Amino acid sequence: MAVTILSHTQNPIDVMWVAARTCYSEKSSYALFEECKELPEEQKLEFVLKVLKSGHMSIAEHVSFTFGLDYMSRACSHQLVRHRLCTFSQQSQRYVNFKDKDAACYCPTKILNDEVLYNQYMRFNNYVSDFYNGLIDKGVKPEDARMVLPNSFCTNLVMTTNLRNLIHIAELRLCTRAQAEIRSFFRNIRDELVVEMPWLDELLVPQCERLGYCPEHKCCGRKPPKL
Repeated sequence: MAVTILSHTQNPIDVMWVAARTCYSEKSSYALFEECKELPEEQKLEFVLKVLKSGHMSIAEHVSFTFGLDYMSRACSHQLVRHRLCTFSQQSQRYVNFKDKDAACYCPTKILNDEVLYNQYMRFNNYVSDFYNGLIDKGVKPEDARMVLPNSFCTNLVMTTNLRNLIHIAELRLCTRAQAEIRSFFRNIRDELVVEMPWLDELLVPQCERLGYCPEHKCCGRKPPKL
């Protein structure tokens, strides 16, 4: 799997600072933006984090991120696109011809660590790939040949979301109850972002870290269950 930050809002702390101050100031947003430029970064960050942690999350909607997500299984992508506030553009199995391309597929850890199961798994995926290629050779269109491709076959996506939604998704998908593949993707997303914006480390966390307890029916033990 691969995660690439394609773009994001420039000066996100400044944008959120101006948004928060606009709600309670008689000054224009432009005047606040000019004022913001003169303030120490630590002071602005402290204020923004205080606002976010108090539950006033609308300011985070002014900050957006666009990611390239590559080599994600189709099964995982179907989980991801349920987050309807994101915008997605996904590689089309209808228009992209996968003939003679490597049969890139996701392999769950339980299968990967079992030599017998892994060999069976890869034989199956290679058989499907060969069968797909044979259909294309016989003139079957990719939009019809794709019907034989399993959930394990990989796809590429571009995803755009605002920070408020990203925080919400991270709360769900970084939880140990989330499936391993999508959890790994969001760990990679968080790790990539934190390199550039270290302040995001305390915001992109499982929901139990914010709540102080686990709301799930089956608790992993990281936090005490909800009473």
